[in-house]
Amino acid sequence: VLVLAAAAALAACSDSDNPLATPNLNTTVRFFNAANSLPLDVAQNGTVGSGNGNIPFGAATTCMKVNDADPQLSVRAAGTTSDLPGFTPSFSAGNTYTVLVTGTDAAPAFTTLDDQFTPSGPNTAGVRIVNATTDASPGAGTWDIYVNPAEPLGTPNATAVTRNSA
Repeated sequence: VLVLAAAAALAACSDSDNPLATPNLNTTVRFFNAANSLPLDVAQNGTVGSGNGNIPFGAATTCMKVNDADPQLSVRAAGTTSDLPGFTPSFSAGNTYTVLVTGTDAAPAFTTLDDQFTPSGPNTAGVRIVNATTDASPGAGTWDIYVNPAEPLGTPNATAVTRNSA
């Protein structure tokens, strides 16, 4: 799932999806399905639009412009009309978000990732690594992240990255 989240970051909503062009629709959001046994429908204002239905594991919806204060979004198991429990969006005007969906239809987990990146300087790149594992048992629930380590394995750049965190 770590690789899938990295792939999603590469395909994030672009600057051309800037939600400020329409004042009432002032935020851009898309959903990434990291729930391996749960295809998703994402409805906006009660309607599942083109590119937002039957989203399989490892795929994302289209980018949707919503109102940050009242986004009118619901997430459902594909082909159903019942909302999955636990999705309570919290967005800020002018921002772009990816909502990572993990878990199961009985116990989904929603992690909202702010897609606003601050460049660290010229000739650099940003990478987002998300621990979207579904097993929070000891040893399986946290990860250490190493970036271009020396031999032997050096000091991790991030430690104990917990489940559903970036």
